[in-house]
Order: sequence, then structure tokens, then C-alpha cells
Amino acid sequence: MRENFPAAIKSGKSHAAGFAEGVLFEGDRYNHGTDDWAEFSLSQPMPYAAGEKSVYSNATYYLLSRIAEKAAGETLFDYLHKNLLRPLGFRDYAANACPLGHTFGASGMFFACEDLVKFGRLFLGGGIYEGKRYLAADYVREAASPLLPNGNRLYGLGFWKNSADDGYYYGDGAHGQLILVCPAKNAVLAMQSYDNTIDMRGLTAHLAG
Repeated sequence: MRENFPAAIKSGKSHAAGFAEGVLFEGDRYNHGTDDWAEFSLSQPMPYAAGEKSVYSNATYYLLSRIAEKAAGETLFDYLHKNLLRPLGFRDYAANACPLGHTFGASGMFFACEDLVKFGRLFLGGGIYEGKRYLAADYVREAASPLLPNGNRLYGLGFWKNSADDGYYYGDGAHGQLILVCPAKNAVLAMQSYDNTIDMRGLTAHLAG
């Protein structure tokens, strides 16, 4: 296992594990000749030191999902089902798994739009939802302050900012999914548009403006 692997995984939360390019996207996920996605991910070039450069890659979250599974003794989805999603009152939901049955973690999670609002409210509340703490306050503060440049935006812990001075942050997913958290306005907005052409940078600036 490569020497910088522990630091790389720690930095994976901001997609700065060291990968040269994105791995495990839809185009290559099932076409690389092995069912062991962890082995495949770790065999890819990692020319950057951990934390040096943010390169968006599904492999980082997949590896983090595998680590969480090891720590919890159950799949990430089962753990979230019992400890977060069901307690928050989420309705029907599902998650993709790799060929070996491990929660993918990077994408392929399906929620109702009103449940995405609950998730945004959890972050708006500093990790507290309806009087109960689910997330550590330090984690939420860090998540709300993406700092690593990734393209023309800033990224960190699953959330984006258009610029460091913005009073809002957001998570966006495939096909136009959006959770926008705006603490300055005590507001959360969620959207499922199923439109791959949306300019999320422009849309979020307009919505939060």
C-alpha cells in the first residue's frame, strides 16, 4: 500500500487524496475489469501529496465509505439508516452498492425533496435537529467553510462555496439536485430538477442573493 495512503484518505473528504483525475465515475465504474473497487481505486496514479490539490473523484468517498463500514461493523447505509435517516424522519430512501455489496458512498443515494430540506436544517442548526444533536459542531463549522479550490468553486466535506466570502454553502448532486444552506437568512432550500444543464454557481448566487 502506498506510503501516503493514511494521509490521503484523511484528505479524501475534500477530494484531495492525491488522485490525478476522477475515478469511479459513471463512465468507468463498471468497465475496469474488477469487482474490487477499493483495489482499483488505490491502483490509480496519485501524483499529489495528500491535501495538495483537490481533484473531484468518487473514489475518495467510496474509500471513506469502506473505512466507515470497518469502524461501524456494518455498511455505511445501514449505519446511517439507524442513526441518522430514520431518527430524522426520512421517508423512503435507498443507496447504491458496489458489486461486493459495500455502500458506494459517493453517489446513488435517493431521497425525497422534503427530506433533503431536513438534512439542510440539520446543518443550519449546527448539527442539531429538533433539539437533538446528530453531528459534531466542529464538523458542521468545517463543512460550512469549503476552502480548497476545485474548478471555479471551493470544496470541502461535501459542500461547495462560490467564493470564500459567501454567506451560504451548498451541496449539489447529479442531474440538478441541490441543498442550499443560508445561515444569514436562516433559510434552507432543496431542489430536484433532473436537469444536467444547470449552472449551480449562478443559480445558488441568485437564490441566496
